Amino acid sequence: MNKSWTLLGERPVPPAPSWTYVVLAFLLAAETFLELEAQYPLYMSIAVIAGGAFASYSAVKHKAIFGLAVFPVSLIWLNPILGGDWFLSINPIMFLSHSVMALLFALVAYTYLARERKPK
Repeated sequence: MNKSWTLLGERPVPPAPSWTYVVLAFLLAAETFLELEAQYPLYMSIAVIAGGAFASYSAVKHKAIFGLAVFPVSLIWLNPILGGDWFLSINPIMFLSHSVMALLFALVAYTYLARERKPK
């Protein structure tokens, strides 16, 4: 039987969060308030883009409509890789992109990428 697409996809009952995406959300939230002097960390850009790509891939697999937006938003992190300076000072672009991506990763962690909680 074909499952239909839903806004947040299928969730296991009882759910347990995907700790990978919880940690990514925490790191992005922490980066929101750091003012960098030289260069934005390459590992953060790679982690955000890879995490966004996997989240959108999994969204198709789990038929979660909102998850399709995660990868396009993560492409903002190409700016520091390509030599841009959007993330070197605290400005609206940095603040909004980091906070929105942290919220998207947190939502991913608790919805369609949540795992089934093991019974005690």
